[in-house]
Amino acid sequence: MKNSKMKNSKLSSEAVCNNASVGSIYRRRYYIPLIVGVVLSVVLIQHYAVLKTGFQLGPSECNFSQSFNCDDIARSSFAAIAGVPLGSFALAFYLSFLSLLFIGSGLAGKEDNKDADVGLFFSTLAMLISIVLAGISIFVIRSTCIYCAGLYLVNIVLFLISVFHPTRTKGLYAAIINGLTTAIVVILPFSGDRVVRQIVYPVVLLSFFFSVALPAAIIDKFYMTSVTRENLGEIVRMSTRLTQEQTEEEAHWYQRWAATEAVDIPIADGDFRRGPDNALLRIVEFADFECPACLMAGHLLHEFYEQHPTEVQIVYRSFPLDRSCNRIIRNDFHQYACDAAEVARCAGRLDKGAFWQMHDFFYATQGLSAEDVQGWSSVIDVDASRMKACLVDDLELAAVKADIEQGISLKIGGTPAIFVNGRILPGSVNDLKAGRLNEILENIKSR
Repeated sequence: MKNSKMKNSKLSSEAVCNNASVGSIYRRRYYIPLIVGVVLSVVLIQHYAVLKTGFQLGPSECNFSQSFNCDDIARSSFAAIAGVPLGSFALAFYLSFLSLLFIGSGLAGKEDNKDADVGLFFSTLAMLISIVLAGISIFVIRSTCIYCAGLYLVNIVLFLISVFHPTRTKGLYAAIINGLTTAIVVILPFSGDRVVRQIVYPVVLLSFFFSVALPAAIIDKFYMTSVTRENLGEIVRMSTRLTQEQTEEEAHWYQRWAATEAVDIPIADGDFRRGPDNALLRIVEFADFECPACLMAGHLLHEFYEQHPTEVQIVYRSFPLDRSCNRIIRNDFHQYACDAAEVARCAGRLDKGAFWQMHDFFYATQGLSAEDVQGWSSVIDVDASRMKACLVDDLELAAVKADIEQGISLKIGGTPAIFVNGRILPGSVNDLKAGRLNEILENIKSR
């Protein structure tokens, strides 16, 4: 009898070990999709930050058509929660999941089925969230993001891996419920395995800190509040590292610009511009007063113009990313940009210099409010009755819309979009260096 019990105990022990071994081997199948999820989440966070702060020239490379347009998704009100991009929450999820896999066999004890069940619960939750977001993307925003679609696919793969996990509890519903209860036991204080909880808490908290809190702080505190009139020059010098040395990268950039097809952008008498009409370089900037990168680009362009006042002309065109006047913007984004563009043009109708005063004021006031737009009388010295009449007759609003339509015809999907002698500048604001514009100018002068 004693030998029989020992034999049964040994067999049971071997079964547990074999079960744990199978689970450990199978668990490795999670690694590749989770790493892909981490990479795609980082790309989404970076894209959201670039678009929110405007550190981009023209549309994103992930804009394939009106139906596959990641800029539309990132600009929508569904792209963030309390200012934190959804990509950050996805990153926190994948990092937590990935980290917990490395902890060992089981979230609560050594029963590997609990580990598998918890994985099934979280992957099911992720897939359900993906279904909801995909529905919003297709039926509400009416556009799809290729990176988001990649995450949906990752979540489906994670779900399938969990469903076919050999050590999970039998019965899909029972396994999901067991995973939920196991996770709750681990999360609740004074319950579950204290040692495991001491590992899980720091892992999850660190994942959320690096994925959610840190990106949100960088986007909202650094980019949005540090770009001001007082420190803009220093930010430009730090971010662009202006230099006269031409690197191979810069040469490649120039070749990309030179190879771009030139388009005809006619200049009208009512356009607001600096520099002579017969300038060697005509730079047309499509911009938005609520776009921080437009502020930075405008600063760089103005510096370049001041260096070459007889050879360069800067022409300003309105392209507010505001659905109230821009038909390609489907969601609330820069909600005061259209009004600001109209106010600036009305000021310019009465006095050309007043346009540039409002231009500088709106850019310096990042995060425009209705009071900022309506407070033009404290910025410019023009006839108040004529200014109010201009804002009522909507002629300048029609001019703003004409700029927008021209931008749409040029396939502009974001701001700033800058054309030099009819050729759009490639890259980001960090590529808009005075040295590179000088290179274009010198090449034209040497012909």
